[in-house]
Amino acid sequence: MSHLRKSAASLGFQGDHLDPGEITRLLGRSPSVAVAKGEYWYTSLGAEKKAETGSWRIWADHRQPADLDGQIRLLLEPLSADLEVWRRLSGLYAGRIFAGMFLGSYNQGIGIHADTVTMMGERGLHMEFDIYGPD
Repeated sequence: MSHLRKSAASLGFQGDHLDPGEITRLLGRSPSVAVAKGEYWYTSLGAEKKAETGSWRIWADHRQPADLDGQIRLLLEPLSADLEVWRRLSGLYAGRIFAGMFLGSYNQGIGIHADTVTMMGERGLHMEFDIYGPD
């Protein structure tokens, strides 16, 4: 099995009562995008949208070739090390790691190291995947 062509990753929290400023303060970093429920925000393509729920997200740069493990570490390591803060935020606001995986051909894969999985678990984060076929 060969490795994926490209990967994308983000860390995010969502919730109707989400306070973007609180998450920024507790984790110690400004987000790539944040919005409270009912506020307006702009997509990366410039479209204006009204937030159906609150959202706070940090994006890692895409990696080509794929390096999902490195991207997850890049997202988590600079932030607060206080696991109680993470568990509280993840419980209140549905914390997650999102992974976009871009195939270059049939039967490609990627791995995540055990210590990276542990970092996510200790912080109460779940993981979601989108898999994109070859162009």
